Amino acid sequence: MNGDNDHNYCPLFVKYARKCIDNIQMVSEVDTINFCAGGLYKECPFYRVVNKVGDVCEMVDICVIYKDISRSNFKKFIGITNRFCFSTNNVNCKRYQVKRRGETPPPDLMPE
Repeated sequence: MNGDNDHNYCPLFVKYARKCIDNIQMVSEVDTINFCAGGLYKECPFYRVVNKVGDVCEMVDICVIYKDISRSNFKKFIGITNRFCFSTNNVNCKRYQVKRRGETPPPDLMPE
């Protein structure tokens, strides 16, 4: 496994180093290797943000939930980001709606 040119590995997973960390500045150590070292990498939120793949919520860079959940529960993070952060459904995110009104969302407000 070299990660450099094997299409089953994320192109950001180079020689066992996750290049996405350089751009994202955060990573969950739990369950991420399944995405880095397999065909699932195209569903990884970090890969999608770095490569600007698909729809990305304009507020993802400042979203506390995006950053906090990514560190604690990667499977939950994948579900939430695919449902809200990386889809046109972001307009239905509770945090997005509060922010669009010019208010600050409570730290514990979840997208749904």
